[in-house]
Amino acid sequence: MINVALINSAEIEFSPYIDIYIDIFNQVSDVNLYVIEWRRSISSAYSGDFKNVISYHRKSSLKCFKIFKLFDYIRFSNFVRDVVKKAKIDKLVVVDYVIAFFLKDLLKKYSTNYLIDIRDYYSVTKYIKRSIKLIDERAYGRIISSKGFDIWLNPIKREVVCHNTSLLRLNKTYPSHSFFNKKISILTIGQLSYYETDSKLIESLSDKDNIEFNFNGLGIDSEKFKNLSKTNPKVHYFGKYKKQDEEEIALKSDFINITLCNKLSKNTAMANRFYLSVICGVPMIVNNYSIQAEYVKKYHLGIILDSYQNIGKQIDDYILNYNSDIYTIGRKSMLRLIENDFIGFKNLINNFIE
Repeated sequence: MINVALINSAEIEFSPYIDIYIDIFNQVSDVNLYVIEWRRSISSAYSGDFKNVISYHRKSSLKCFKIFKLFDYIRFSNFVRDVVKKAKIDKLVVVDYVIAFFLKDLLKKYSTNYLIDIRDYYSVTKYIKRSIKLIDERAYGRIISSKGFDIWLNPIKREVVCHNTSLLRLNKTYPSHSFFNKKISILTIGQLSYYETDSKLIESLSDKDNIEFNFNGLGIDSEKFKNLSKTNPKVHYFGKYKKQDEEEIALKSDFINITLCNKLSKNTAMANRFYLSVICGVPMIVNNYSIQAEYVKKYHLGIILDSYQNIGKQIDDYILNYNSDIYTIGRKSMLRLIENDFIGFKNLINNFIE
């Protein structure tokens, strides 16, 4: 029996890719998978179906001073070392370079017996480039959630894409969007953290009486959206929702909004809303500077925002010229691409274990 530890410096509930790993490792014989998570904002214990979860409990706000974050990471990395030793772990999967940096001494011992998984770009990355290069060189392979990351990543011998969704979700795709309602609904769902960008979109479409904006979810800007809904009749704030209701909410919309701020971390990442859009067959609106714009253009998945001054005309033109057959063909091609990436991911896991 091979013991594998997946090290994740966040809660499982906030990490959809964990379920993908659990599903893949369940299909591999003679493997015992442990997930070591950091419960940094949820005080309650993990209550999901997976049993081999080892949790580190310590609150650590994203807004706290960097020096406090530093000590929190040191404490978590020490916790991981103890668990790995006691559980007699044979192989590791480490999520993100930040925790990998704090575990670099351990990873040196596990050279070629660990995978590094990258889900986001962190500003600290530019300060630990030398360590990252060594982490990449010693890894058996690297998993990334977006091809856009290759802009800032080191070349590596083995690399695959593992999207922030699951084959289970992909297999229950819905019929493509076939018509637009008289009242066009633009949905922003999930983390509500881009008030500056989203409010600019709302302002740009203020003269469009047939467009409304729905905000479902929570985030650091939740209160701002809530207050905006009280003064702007076109804006509706619904707050927290149940994860199982996400697709039902999306299906009632005409567009899914994925306009994000112009930062390297956001421009090169794939948003969870992108997959929700493709799965539900609801066209998306993306920034022209994001990696997602490349897929939208190639597979005809929605609108690429050129400028806020022109977005009203872009929406009108898109609706006027919308062809559900072209959209469906492109959407199916995108789904096949994701499925093929999953095959590559599964093959990497199998070879890593063997």
